[in-house]
Formats: sequence, structure tokens, C-alpha cells
Amino acid sequence: MVKIEFQNLDYLDGNFCDDEDVNYFLKEKTAQICQLQANSSLELGKIFCEAVNRLAGDNHYNGLYEKWLLKIGFNRMTALRHRKRYELYTQVKNEHSKKLISILQLEFYLN
Repeated sequence: MVKIEFQNLDYLDGNFCDDEDVNYFLKEKTAQICQLQANSSLELGKIFCEAVNRLAGDNHYNGLYEKWLLKIGFNRMTALRHRKRYELYTQVKNEHSKKLISILQLEFYLN
């Protein structure tokens, strides 16, 4: 889905320590973690959208989605955040905007 390179992450401009090789290594690892988190969030959002759409609209399944979320260890609001990110990501056509959407939360936590 999203490819993130540390050169494109503005918040990694600083250094972690005085060793240039270690800084480079840590910045690469940070970018890998960001990429994994961004893609995982989008994949989870897709899964949650599919599940909620499958279970919606039929009174027979009332409450089943939330019961399922709890059983697999997810909070309803966390699942909703993943869904909303995925929905926004799929609506946007511009690749730059897609990348921003995918890493938006990550930038918040890393600043």
C-alpha cells in the first residue's frame, strides 16, 4: 500500500546520537516501523469495513460486530478510527494525499 522512506519524513531531520551510522540505521528502522504501522492500520480498516458492512442492516446481527471486536481484542472506537482512515484513503485519488493520510497519526506520535 504505502512506501515510506525516512528521507521523506520531516520529523526525522534531527539525530538520535552523535554517530552518523547509528543515526542512519535508526532512521531506516523508524521508517520501516512507520510503514508497517501505516499499512497495518489501512489493512485493519479494510477488514473492519468489510465486517461492519456484512453485519449491518439485519436485526439478526445486532450487536454482533461489537461482540466480535471485543472477542478479538479491539475497542469499538479503535476499529472505527481504522475504518475511517481506510475510507478516507480509498476516497482520495492523489498519491501524496494518500501517503499523508496513512502516516498522519504516526507523525502525531513521533513529534
